[in-house]
Amino acid sequence: MELSRRKFLQGALATGAVAASAGALAACSPSSSNSGSATSTSAGASGSPANEGLTAESVKQKWAFEIAPEPISEDQITDTKEAEIIIVGAGTSGLCTAVAAAEAGADVIVFAMGSGPMARGGSNFAFHSKYRESLGLEPVKPDTFIQEHMGQNGFNIDQDKWYKWYQHSEETMNWLIDIMDEAGGYELWLEQVVHGAQLDDPTRMDWDPLATHGWIDDEMRRCGDGQPFVVKELANRAESLGVEIYYNTTAQQLVRGGVPNGTEGRVDAVIATDPDGNYVKFVGTKAIVLATGDFSVDRDMMTRYCPQAAEFITNYDVENFNPEDGKVYGGLYTGMGQKMGLWVGAAWQKTFPNAAMASCSSPGADSMGCLLDYKGKRFYNESLTGGSNFLQLAFHSHKNKVFQIWDSAYGETGQPWPGTKTGYGMPFLTAEEKIAEWDDMVDGKNYVKADTIEEVIELLGLPEETIDEINKYNGFCATGVDTDFYKRADLLVPITTPPFYGAVGEMSPRVLTVLGGLRTDLDMKVCDANDDPIPGLYNVGTMIGDSYFGTYTFKIPGQNYGMNCITFGYLTGKYIAENE
Repeated sequence: MELSRRKFLQGALATGAVAASAGALAACSPSSSNSGSATSTSAGASGSPANEGLTAESVKQKWAFEIAPEPISEDQITDTKEAEIIIVGAGTSGLCTAVAAAEAGADVIVFAMGSGPMARGGSNFAFHSKYRESLGLEPVKPDTFIQEHMGQNGFNIDQDKWYKWYQHSEETMNWLIDIMDEAGGYELWLEQVVHGAQLDDPTRMDWDPLATHGWIDDEMRRCGDGQPFVVKELANRAESLGVEIYYNTTAQQLVRGGVPNGTEGRVDAVIATDPDGNYVKFVGTKAIVLATGDFSVDRDMMTRYCPQAAEFITNYDVENFNPEDGKVYGGLYTGMGQKMGLWVGAAWQKTFPNAAMASCSSPGADSMGCLLDYKGKRFYNESLTGGSNFLQLAFHSHKNKVFQIWDSAYGETGQPWPGTKTGYGMPFLTAEEKIAEWDDMVDGKNYVKADTIEEVIELLGLPEETIDEINKYNGFCATGVDTDFYKRADLLVPITTPPFYGAVGEMSPRVLTVLGGLRTDLDMKVCDANDDPIPGLYNVGTMIGDSYFGTYTFKIPGQNYGMNCITFGYLTGKYIAENE
């Protein structure tokens, strides 16, 4: 018996389940309607009226997306294409896999639902590279970095994957640098850190190593936004090696043991629809590799696996998405790769919940200003607002707002100020240039400026008593000890020099993608519930299970591209070509 999402939520609200922690939803698995999967029927749990709530038995029911649709019959297939390796998806991971496999001598076909190579963002982290070496930078050591990020992921991830990434990161980044250099027309930058002080001490929580690589051209000179360049050149490289690429072609079902949606034997083909809606079977004699992106468009999958971010997704029109749009936030992919894997017996990753790659910008003066809630009270240690930490603050903010107040002296005391998305070695902004940025943002509502703190408080709509909190904060700055939240002494900068600034942030997280999915071993083979690899089936990129937990951190930009897409894509292509 299946349970509709609406009735599931009604029952959950009745018992307080939805209001409980995300972990409470881990066990809940009723099915509901979903595009691209079997159609569900609405029914109460275990034959009980829906308003009686969930029971131990009802939560064992399947979601509709877990139920395989009717197999596509052989007589519906109008064409068959064959290669040693079939790769589903033409993003960074799929194309890295294709190029590496073709370089190793494999015969490869790639197909993708988009109209061209697709990528968003442009941050690619590598522990070292020949470019970093040319700048006189030492390799990022694994102990501090990896241990810190294991902790940020609650140790609820597959640590083997992280260390494999470390061992092959430099090799893979050098490989990609060579491809981009051969293409010509691009500059390679390392993304500039938020504050130069973050380079000093690897033991500090806000340490940010200079290891995030990004490509720009003469027109687009923003480091961290150039991934469309990368996938374009990877596709060109793949085609020069004889890889066939088919666009506007959408995967529908895997063939296992010769049976669409079969659950035994080897996965040896995938059936897709071509641009005209005809069924085409792509046969892979060595392997099928899934590189289809996340499941953020699918509301049921988000509710099941990533409930903490489900309400913040705004869906895009996938079919009409322009691959050159760059970094756009919101749901983009349907989870078809994950669903197809589930239908042939793959297990879901062990980590729950899936990590949302999401961000939420500080409202004003970064870590040195004074953060306040809607009552005008400090409620957070401002020195901990970097990366995903500020996102977590957003989840816990009161009435979805965070306020910040600072003074004009911060233009000097907050230095160095890198320009937005500039590369390492680029000049920092002067205090005057930073203050000019603040002045340009003053709109009298979300950004305000005044000659007194009291005026700023009034413009922000905060209670008059907020001045007492500012005075208290200034007292902490004078003594160098914050006895409320223990902000670092070197970031305790007083708010005393007019003019004064204030800002309010509407704390709505922006979700770029969701990470993880099918259970995946160290060679990127998709596994079943017994952790045994399903013969012939691999996945790479965003789909890889157990790499991240809860909320992906942007504190070190480019981990997902650097690890799951580039390094594991490259290694997987080579592995299949040489071992299958």
